[in-house]
Amino acid sequence: MHCRCDNSIRGKTEAGWQWGGCNRPISYGIWFSKLFIDQVEVLTRKKRHPRKQMNLHNNQAGREIIRHNLWTRCKCHGMSGNCNVKTCWLAQPKFPEIGKKLKDRYDSAHEMEFEYKIKKNGKKKFKKLVPKYKEYLPPSPLDFIYYDESPDYCTNNNSLGISGTKGRPCNISSSGVDGCELMCCRRGYNVDIVQESKSCNCQFVWCCSVKCDTCTEAVPKYTCK
Repeated sequence: MHCRCDNSIRGKTEAGWQWGGCNRPISYGIWFSKLFIDQVEVLTRKKRHPRKQMNLHNNQAGREIIRHNLWTRCKCHGMSGNCNVKTCWLAQPKFPEIGKKLKDRYDSAHEMEFEYKIKKNGKKKFKKLVPKYKEYLPPSPLDFIYYDESPDYCTNNNSLGISGTKGRPCNISSSGVDGCELMCCRRGYNVDIVQESKSCNCQFVWCCSVKCDTCTEAVPKYTCK
């Protein structure tokens, strides 16, 4: 697919320089992702279905996170290197950066519950999702929401496509999600000593190369029980 330039940003800024050139077509990308991703919910679920409300909110939150993290990328021109003239444009953050921000939002998602209205026949009908804990601030357009607890990712569950963490490599020195304490879900870990080859005793040889010996080293490898 060939995307056109985004010409929506034009004119001078407060700093005195003028927008020009070709910005990344962020608006088009957001529009297309909404058209493509949201259609599953629009076409297959009822208007007031709770999962539809949740998924549409989270889809839009993901798009807004990208929009709010655009950055101005610049390129200098000229031979002197003093950057008297430069071209700048809005660019999308790199995928690892966006992935981290999405993961942070996932970890701090807001738990919701159902709000009902009572019909004339006395039956309850789902109305909308509302925050479960009223003492907290309601979710913003950048926050993710949920109403079902996440499944147990620690153990194998083929019906949900979850392979569990048994046999997964872990980092013994990390306190993060890759660390053995969290990764192995407190089941413990196995330690295997493996022999790894690496370059050693390297010397510069005139001219012009570097020659090294190959050494083996016993390295511990940790995997979840």
